[in-house]
Amino acid sequence: MTAIGWLVTGKVVTTKDDEPMEFVSFEDTTAIYETTFFPEAYTRFCGMLTSARPYVLRGRVEEDFGAVTLTVEGAAFLDRA
Repeated sequence: MTAIGWLVTGKVVTTKDDEPMEFVSFEDTTAIYETTFFPEAYTRFCGMLTSARPYVLRGRVEEDFGAVTLTVEGAAFLDRA
């Protein structure tokens, strides 16, 4: 799935193996949606995460206990996608 959005907020946490990852909320013209940057994606994209520019996000939509999230596999600035 591909989504476009502005970063609203994020929370960095660590896995049970002490690896950093981040839960990030993005907003588009219709809603706020939740994403997960697991350790590999977090390492690749954490340096570019800012609320100053819109993003194109690619990943898998997953549901866990009724919560739907986008597990991010790719991220780029909208103007460079």
